[in-house]
Amino acid sequence: MRYILTVVLAMFLVSNLLQAQEIGAVELQINAGSAVPIGALGESKNNNSGFAQTGRILGLNLYVPVAPKVQLTFGYSNIVMNLDRSGYDDYTEEGIRNSLTKELYVTRNFNYKSELGNYTNNNFLLGLNFDFQVNEKVTVYLNPTVSYSWFTIPDISVVVTDSLYSW
Repeated sequence: MRYILTVVLAMFLVSNLLQAQEIGAVELQINAGSAVPIGALGESKNNNSGFAQTGRILGLNLYVPVAPKVQLTFGYSNIVMNLDRSGYDDYTEEGIRNSLTKELYVTRNFNYKSELGNYTNNNFLLGLNFDFQVNEKVTVYLNPTVSYSWFTIPDISVVVTDSLYSW
């Protein structure tokens, strides 16, 4: 937890230094951080849980001036969270035999394979950034954007093989 707070504080300080630069130049912001799953996505108590682990976020924003106080904005972000079901899935010989629809004569040499993968979210955005100076201390930013995002979830499958059968 201390590590996450240190990273957040460092990112806050660096972003404030970047904002102090002259407005009107091309600006590239690089973002990095931790992705913390909350709610059902991060739980690991039943098959409706997500089993997601703390992951990472990488992204960038590009601001290109097109007129005074107006910038064209491009952005991309990628979030990846690994999946860990190792403490939940316990594939025993008896459990597998009970789930079969018919009796099979199998050996005790089971080979369990679980394809878990990870959660991935990608986001592209395109928009404008308008800066309105209200007074010497207050600036209002208006950012109309359109974005396209897709979220992929892991393909969870268990393959059990022995010397005679595969199912």
